[in-house]
Amino acid sequence: MSVRSAVASLLAVFSAAGATAQVVPPGDKAPILRLEAGGPTAYVTALAFSPDGKRLYAAGFDKVVRVWVRDERGQFRLARVSYRIPVGPGVNGAINALAVSPDGSRLAVGGQGVYRGLAAFGQVGYGWPVVGALDLDKRRDQGTIYVFNTNDNSASLLRGHTGPIIGMAFAPFHPRKPALLVSAALDWDERKGKSEVGLRLWDVAEGTSLARTAGDLPDLALLTRPDLATWHSGNAAREVSVGLSWGDKHLSVWEAGRSRLLRKEHDRTALRVAVLPSAADRPQGDRLLTAASAPGGTHLQLWEVRGGEPPRLVAGGAPEGHADSFPGALALLRSRPGEPADHAAVVVRRLGKKNERVAQPDEYSLEVHDIRGDTFGAVRSQQRLWEGVLQPALAVSATGDFLAVAGSPDHSILVYSVPDLLGRRGKPQKLGGLGEIFRNAAFIGKGKECGLVLSTEPKDRPGLPSLVPADGTLIFDFDNRRPSADREGWKTDAPDVGDWRVKWSGPAARGALHETLTVSEDGKELCTVRLYPNYNLSDFALLPPRPPLRIPLLAVASQRRGLPLLALYNARTGEQLRDLIIEGVVEDGKLKELTRPEALYEMVDRKDPGQRITLRVRRGTRESGSGDVTVKVGQGFDTRNPLLSLFVTRKTDGDERQWIGWSPLGPYDVSGQRAEALLGWHLNTGVAEAPAQFAPAGEYRRLFYRQGLLKELITSGDLPPRRRGQRDSRPEIGLVIVDDGKLPSGRVCRRGARTLPATRPGREGDGARAGQADRGAPARVHLPRRCPAGQAGGESTRHTSAYLPGPGSAALGATAGGR
Repeated sequence: MSVRSAVASLLAVFSAAGATAQVVPPGDKAPILRLEAGGPTAYVTALAFSPDGKRLYAAGFDKVVRVWVRDERGQFRLARVSYRIPVGPGVNGAINALAVSPDGSRLAVGGQGVYRGLAAFGQVGYGWPVVGALDLDKRRDQGTIYVFNTNDNSASLLRGHTGPIIGMAFAPFHPRKPALLVSAALDWDERKGKSEVGLRLWDVAEGTSLARTAGDLPDLALLTRPDLATWHSGNAAREVSVGLSWGDKHLSVWEAGRSRLLRKEHDRTALRVAVLPSAADRPQGDRLLTAASAPGGTHLQLWEVRGGEPPRLVAGGAPEGHADSFPGALALLRSRPGEPADHAAVVVRRLGKKNERVAQPDEYSLEVHDIRGDTFGAVRSQQRLWEGVLQPALAVSATGDFLAVAGSPDHSILVYSVPDLLGRRGKPQKLGGLGEIFRNAAFIGKGKECGLVLSTEPKDRPGLPSLVPADGTLIFDFDNRRPSADREGWKTDAPDVGDWRVKWSGPAARGALHETLTVSEDGKELCTVRLYPNYNLSDFALLPPRPPLRIPLLAVASQRRGLPLLALYNARTGEQLRDLIIEGVVEDGKLKELTRPEALYEMVDRKDPGQRITLRVRRGTRESGSGDVTVKVGQGFDTRNPLLSLFVTRKTDGDERQWIGWSPLGPYDVSGQRAEALLGWHLNTGVAEAPAQFAPAGEYRRLFYRQGLLKELITSGDLPPRRRGQRDSRPEIGLVIVDDGKLPSGRVCRRGARTLPATRPGREGDGARAGQADRGAPARVHLPRRCPAGQAGGESTRHTSAYLPGPGSAALGATAGGR
């Protein structure tokens, strides 16, 4: 961070203190390395166009909102501007939903919000269980909605939800109403001890909640991100209606003004919903269009909605047959500008054939349906998109010119010209990053050298042997710091499993919650491991016992709607490792039970590193029994971070691949300046109006660049100690006291308490009063001792200054010092 950035941060803190108390979550002390590789680097969950169709917003699991701007030729180009919210380890900070206001001045962003008390990247801190241990403030942090002003990038917060945001939509423009936002979240019900779906209606300008559901919507294990089809049902601000479906075999309408939920039973669980306007400039909410699961495609239906009555089916009839295709997203299209919508675009997922030996991937396609009169529901075009299991995202511009689709395994976004799509001509523009997507990897060795073998092709099915160097694979050599196609002499470094075997049950049958893995040794079954409910197996690997490891380990990777999960099991007993319930701490033979989550950490904090503490633990239910375990106090918390991360660009003609390798704790290595230009530094500020800052790679290069880092990490299995002479990860920010109205240049020395001269500007002719702040006594600030290198204190300090306007204004200086 530059000194100028430090001053801006300091001023933001001072100005925010008087404007709002919403500083969530607290700011970080160290920056976080983030990729800026020209496009999405993870699963894209949300898309939104600006009302004029000139900007496309996209966000997802890479925790940033990127913006593409349409040029004169109708092509979308990545803009320099982006919108950032606080991020944390794992899925914390992932974005699930976007919404743009009817006038385009506001962008709402929500997802898995970072909550206070969460350990930061690389920080030894507290780890909170997701269920049952978060207080109300932390849960509201998770459900915070950030609303950005697209004119100046400032932000405001909407707080009230008590769980992750899963859907948002602005109500259409209404001349008598403020900007209104509808949001959906997995709200926590303290009384029931579980999460349930909750809806809220917000006055965005005032930051207030106008209406909310109260336990009306069901708790669903198969919940997907919903469509929120909104329209006005009256002239009062609260008179907004929302059409929605949660996969519970119901089509619902929430009447926010009457705090009423109307539900119509449906025989299909998969439903997408859109409100059907009668004219481009006069949206009316008396008709809903739905897409339902059906055999061989999707089934459209038209519903009439009247106030106080459940939706009534008026066209489309009931779907028949056993469904093997499921709608993932729905949007309305217009064949003529300014006319009512007459077509619908549906992203459809078709299930692949699966059994124990073969697991064909699911296929996604884009269908265009006619929704006019006698031709209602007819399929006009169909084209294959990709393979996978992720829920797609779909957005259409209000002008009707463009349709954007996302959700592919390569994280790209397809932008269609609607006239070309309806006319069955042309190809979509593909928006993507520079990175190669590797779907299979394994460690390899050649003598004393080590590396990775990488492939863009996935395994045919989970559990197959590790990838081997062969045609079409890429070698990354840690010793020589480069990717290469030379596979000579490299061999896969994988353990011999001997007589151990693992059998996969295959994908869970319809209606089943679990997939299973059965472990056997020498033909004898030892245990069966059940995956977490509704998670799909990605891959698994077994490590037989070998010194010093005395137990066999089974590693299982799975995912649910894009959310990854990695679990480790004792392959002999089926017990999940690192999954203990701690009942309390045993001292002098007596159990001190834990009445609140943080009590354990407070007890451990009283112990010095190296001392021992006895914990009473159990696995699962109380019937399984408890036992005492004595452990040495060391690291307090292992964050959910990999040992290393590697990014490699795609191969282009006549150009070498670029690469970036890094540790989540900060240090990184790169192939050169071109690669280094693809990374930057994110900093959570703790300030509501500017929740995050972003700096280019050069700002922290001196602190974090480390040539040969990946080899060090692989060899040691941990981040090596900081090298001698390295500075702290972030400059200190403090106040420089002005004695004579001028700030000294270069290094300064500060000793003891000094008086802060502050001025309060008066009316013209009154002059300014010095030495007072807000008409109070002269301000006194006690500063720590700071002296030039070589003098007492041994610390150097450089600084700059800025003027803080307003009542009781003062001249402030920001210092940046290193030890």
